[in-house]
Amino acid sequence: MGAVELKPIADLVHSWEGVMDVHLMVEEPERMIPAYAASGADSVTFHLEATDDVSALAALAREHGLQVGLAINPDTPVEDAVAEAEHVDLVLCMGVVPGYSGQDFIPETLGRLRTLKLALPTDKHLQVDGGVTNENVRSVWEAGATLIVAGSSIFQREDLPRAYRRLVQALV
Repeated sequence: MGAVELKPIADLVHSWEGVMDVHLMVEEPERMIPAYAASGADSVTFHLEATDDVSALAALAREHGLQVGLAINPDTPVEDAVAEAEHVDLVLCMGVVPGYSGQDFIPETLGRLRTLKLALPTDKHLQVDGGVTNENVRSVWEAGATLIVAGSSIFQREDLPRAYRRLVQALV
């Protein structure tokens, strides 16, 4: 979805007092930040692997009134994210290799989440994205994730509200 198409969805999300976070799985995320900010995004999350200067990219996002997230791929050392955490509001630990929806959760992600939870400042959110299901959502939460992205476990189902409720029930 491009930034232009985001506006009607952002307006709806905001009318429900929700927050619109845009996960930029792109090279040169700096190209996208102004358009997403103008279209109603509240925050952007970019990949550590897509920039040489987290601080400058975070500053650009903040200049546009956005909060900032930093994502790391499964093969990126968690210490790399911890070293850059001062520049961002959240760290996103990918539970799959970025590329396509519906992949299985990489079990080692739980250990990575635990390590990040202990190493990050307490004011930083820890998010996980990829492979979250009813079967592992509780483990993800217990490992330290405070924000959980669930795509295919909800959107690849016929009854979306029921799929969401089942995921929440598995969490509590």
